[in-house]
Amino acid sequence: MRWQIPRKELAQARQVPVAFDNLVINRKRLLELFGFNYQLECYVPEAKQRYGYFALPILFGDEMVGRIDRKAVRKEGCLRVNNIWLEPETKIEDELIDALASALQGYQLALDCEQLELVKMQQKQLKSRLESRL
Repeated sequence: MRWQIPRKELAQARQVPVAFDNLVINRKRLLELFGFNYQLECYVPEAKQRYGYFALPILFGDEMVGRIDRKAVRKEGCLRVNNIWLEPETKIEDELIDALASALQGYQLALDCEQLELVKMQQKQLKSRLESRL
């Protein structure tokens, strides 16, 4: 069975799927559809984790463009973004920055966090541009 999403819906997709979303839970399908090798690392010993305990893929349009490790620290009322890793071929463009900022603000609101903290990013340009939008 071939898994398909209408092109119009893919073009509008800008989100971080949840860990057990049907889109990402099947690693083989994710690799076949998007060429994206993903593993939820909460099942990996900490010493072997590459991206983070609960790092999730970032869907932008019809591509998986990176991973985000974020956590709501409820006692502090803070959404903490520990890191964002973009795939090497992903360009840091305004549309991507706007989509990431919008998604983070949506999470912040949904999780009832008053603060949003960007801890670090692999690409320094990404962090500074995101901070200017938040």
